[in-house]
Amino acid sequence: MSTKKYPFSDDFDDLSRFSLDMSSDLRLRLTNFLMGTQYRYRSPDEHVQKTTHTIEGYQGHKLTIDVLTPKRATEPLPWVYYSHGGGFLMDLLPAHMDICSEYAARANCVVVIPHYRVAIRDPFPISVEDCYAGLKWAIENAASLGLDLSRLALAGESAGGALTASLSQIVRDRSLTEPLFQMLIYPVTSNRLDSDSMVNMPDAPVWGAENARKSWSKYLQGHDTPPKYASPLETEDFSGLPPAYIEPCEFDVLRDEGVAYAHRLREAGIPVELNVTKGTIHAFDLNRDSAITQDALSRRVRALRQAFARVEQRITLLIHITVQPGEKDTVVKYFEGVARNVRSEPGTNLYTWSFDSSGERAVIIEQYADVAAFLRHMEQTDTREVALVASFERVSVCGMLPEALRESLKERLDAKFYAPLGGITNIGK
Repeated sequence: MSTKKYPFSDDFDDLSRFSLDMSSDLRLRLTNFLMGTQYRYRSPDEHVQKTTHTIEGYQGHKLTIDVLTPKRATEPLPWVYYSHGGGFLMDLLPAHMDICSEYAARANCVVVIPHYRVAIRDPFPISVEDCYAGLKWAIENAASLGLDLSRLALAGESAGGALTASLSQIVRDRSLTEPLFQMLIYPVTSNRLDSDSMVNMPDAPVWGAENARKSWSKYLQGHDTPPKYASPLETEDFSGLPPAYIEPCEFDVLRDEGVAYAHRLREAGIPVELNVTKGTIHAFDLNRDSAITQDALSRRVRALRQAFARVEQRITLLIHITVQPGEKDTVVKYFEGVARNVRSEPGTNLYTWSFDSSGERAVIIEQYADVAAFLRHMEQTDTREVALVASFERVSVCGMLPEALRESLKERLDAKFYAPLGGITNIGK
């Protein structure tokens, strides 16, 4: 006879006996040390290869980025930018390496994973700004990483779900790019801790209400009220966010805030697939042998594949330029003029740019709904003015383009714009 307080599936009995110990910073640091040691010896799925990169992240801090790529990849692939969970306080990525590998292998995509700083020492906004810095770096290096910029999904689990939801809002507001999709797995979304599931199941397995309170206290230390982007459910504007797949667990204190986030997105007209998994507890997918876990993983993979397939016509242009010393203002004025024209054109989704700290290198990102909108813009754009004070280093066009169209597009663009400036280095399939 079962003595369980909550009637979750027997598949998760062993997992339910585990509870994250957040009683002291020392224990949390020990957990992170052990997880880091474990991670160094973890290998991805046999069909996936991992590369590791060290970049300059938020406020100049060194940030490690892992990139998981299907070994069979021969062309730029859609990609998932994945923020791991850990209550804002722990680096629990090793526990989800197998799942990230499965996303890469089964959805035929690249998975990019930032090792963001956690809130034991680095409270908000460090974690989410590290994630933003990693995403920006991945976009700017898309060609070398094999990423199709027209097909980006943001994803994360637990506290990583909160970071993913916040990142979606930041990316929209800063016009960095336009993700097609967000996937939030048993996500944290609110610091209010007053949902029905939080109040009525305070001792739910693995992650209870007291742990939630401690994690938010650490994450928001120094703030009496949550700043913008800290608690994603509290945002005032849900418009323009990506379509979502949201997967809360039935017996989880976080269940109802995940459901509430789905409802707020729907109220703003954002398509949402809400899958409240039955018989599950927080982090249930750590039991990979469970049929419930396998069904959930299949639904996630299907959601990713469907999202990636919905944008067969979307085209993204990524341009790297070097600016002559003292000419940054001239180039910015040129960008602003183009932006005013481009953003009013039908079919233009995005036109944005950013400079590095020297002010002498810039990346321009342009995104169009289809080939026709892209070609319309090309016909109306004159690069001669900016070419007097800047040189084009690399131009990449990303999108699911048929072979004949790719070759025709390359010839037209090279002839009109880029042949004297080095040519287009990559046009994605």
